This record gives sequence, C-alpha cells and structure tokens, in this order.
Amino acid sequence: MYNHDHTHRAYHDHEISRPTRLKKRLQGIYEMVPKSTRLADIGTDHAYLPAALIEGGKAETVIATDLRSAPLKGARDYLQSRSLLQKVELRQGDGLTVLDPGEVEGIIISGLGGGTMVNMLKAGSKVLATLRFVVLAPHNETYAIRSFFLRTNMALIDETLIEDDGRFYPILLFMPGDALEAYRLQKYSLYEALYLGPFLLSRRGPSMERYVQKEYEHTVRIREQIEQKSASSDQKAQLGVFMRQEKLLKRIIRARNTFFNA
Repeated sequence: MYNHDHTHRAYHDHEISRPTRLKKRLQGIYEMVPKSTRLADIGTDHAYLPAALIEGGKAETVIATDLRSAPLKGARDYLQSRSLLQKVELRQGDGLTVLDPGEVEGIIISGLGGGTMVNMLKAGSKVLATLRFVVLAPHNETYAIRSFFLRTNMALIDETLIEDDGRFYPILLFMPGDALEAYRLQKYSLYEALYLGPFLLSRRGPSMERYVQKEYEHTVRIREQIEQKSASSDQKAQLGVFMRQEKLLKRIIRARNTFFNA
C-alpha cells in the first residue's frame, strides 16, 4: 500500500509561515505546493499566491502567467507594493505555452474546469514531461484530471477538499511515480476513486459528506436539463455519464451513516 503520510511529510513543510494572508482556497493550494527553487503559477490573476510562496520560503522564484493583460497589470502593482518584482516574472499567454521544457520544477493551475486543465496539459506535454510536481485546483471535472494522469508517468500523491463560502475546491498533487498506486484500494472501484478521489474517500468526514450531497444535487439538475431537451447522440452519451454519477452518489448518500462515519 502507498505510504502516503511519509510522502506527504517528505514533500511539504507546513511550518513555513505565510506573511501574505490568503483566502481558504488559495491557502489550501499554498499548503499543497512542495518547496522548490522555481515554479509557475498558471492563471495567476493578482499574483497573491506567488507572493505568498516567495515570502513563505516555498519558492525562490515564480513565473506568474495569465491569458489577459488586465490581471497582469494588477499583479504587477501588487508585487511592486511588496517589492517582489525581481522574484516573480510576469508572462502573458495561454497555459503552458509560455514555458520551455525544464524551465520550472513544477506548476500550479487553479480556477478553471478540469477539462480545460487537461487540454492545457496535453498542449504542454513537453513541459509536463520535465516537471517534478503539478498542483491542480479545478472547480469541476476532477474525474477528467485523475483519468488523464493515469496515462502519464505521474502519480496522485495527495488531495484535499477545501470548503469556502458554500463551494468546494478539490486540490490535487501529482508527482512522477506509479500512476495506478493511489487507486489500489480494496474497498472502492476504480470509477469511484477516479470520480471522488482515493484520498478523499479514505478520509471522509463532514466536509466530504456535504461535498457528495452538493455533487448529487448538481448531477440531478444537469441530468434533468438534458432529459428535457431533444437530445443529440452526444447529449445521450453525456446523459449516461450523469446517470452513472447520480447512481453512485445516491448509493453513498443512502449509506451515509456507515460511509462517512466509518
């Protein structure tokens, strides 16, 4: 069995202070990032996270990127106010296209859907192949991310679930290794682990219970919307996906007393 606790201690330094105050979602990402010399924050927005990583000693330098110029202007102003422009390089561009292979040890991508993140990683496959770690914080479609990494040489090392203002944010850490190792769990099927997360399933707890309930309500709502339309063949296939998810979530909710409190 994968010695997750040992790996997590080996790659995280939770004693590092965070001079820049972060909201819960960004703080969760911060805590998941391994210490490195140079990393990239893709879609940096105002560069709050790169600033915290530099000030907290988790990174020596950061490349902060964004697709649009307006966020980068705000990022520049913020970094200048904290005297960090020499340590955080700002670049405008799409995804991993602004990076060269081997230029950074790891990347962070947050605030996007899982499908969009997967497309970015595919487009930047040469960069991905050189990374020591990838931290992803999607707002949906974590199944697509976990499934994608099964076809790579990177393993899911850790994941956590952040609840902030009624929304849930899974945060996932990947590093080079056996992509199947985290899914070798006797109690859960591969589909269950890919959809809900092997580490999240093993930890459970009240936050996970609320997350499953919210996912169930969202899945039912989408399934009903598709059923009300005259569905195309693609939509019918999509309907099957949501029906399978709904069945899984319903089963977990019905067994909540034993599932979440075991």
